[in-house]
Amino acid sequence: MKTLIEMLRDDAVDNHLVEVIEAVVDASKEIAARVRLGALAGVLGSTEHENIQGETQKRLDVISNQIVTDALIACKSIAALASEEEDTVVAANANGKYLVAFDPLDGSSNIDINGLIGTIFSIYPALDSQPFDSELQFNQKGSQQVCAGYVLYGPSTLLVITTGKDTRCLTLDEAQGKFLLMADKIEIAKDTQEFAINMSNSRFWNAKMQAYIGDLILGEAGPR
Repeated sequence: MKTLIEMLRDDAVDNHLVEVIEAVVDASKEIAARVRLGALAGVLGSTEHENIQGETQKRLDVISNQIVTDALIACKSIAALASEEEDTVVAANANGKYLVAFDPLDGSSNIDINGLIGTIFSIYPALDSQPFDSELQFNQKGSQQVCAGYVLYGPSTLLVITTGKDTRCLTLDEAQGKFLLMADKIEIAKDTQEFAINMSNSRFWNAKMQAYIGDLILGEAGPR
């Protein structure tokens, strides 16, 4: 069974990018350990602060953000990073080749009820045309991403990742401390009974989005 690093090597992923992915993954392992301990680690409950999105920060939000930030700054291949929990871009290393944008703990409102939470990340090449710590570094199209993925912390810790080829799913083997490849090619099914969207914001959607979701809700009786 392949490890994450073996998989990346087989895909001929750039060595500097492998280092960046390792930094993200190492941080996720530490977050997974904190999540497992829950109240025993003193990570539950809210703080008195809000993030840039106006959301009340959970203690584990702040802890997870610090874990990921510290891991990324220590990686010499990273120029700068952008977190949902930070007001501005965080400078890392002037000679770094990559940028990382991330949400250290998405779904943090689920923390106190032991619900599903995760880390989301996106990696871009650093631009020579901008200062390494400029916010303009992150003004890039989605098509310019060199890697994207997320880690789910649940009954098992799952990593879903792509470096531009297939999308793979790996599971954390806690005994080895390594992510092992479990699914080599993930695709969205042509037919499904599920969709995911924030319905509480439906009143703000434009007419086309409202019509599209309305068609989905109709199921087999609808046009889709």
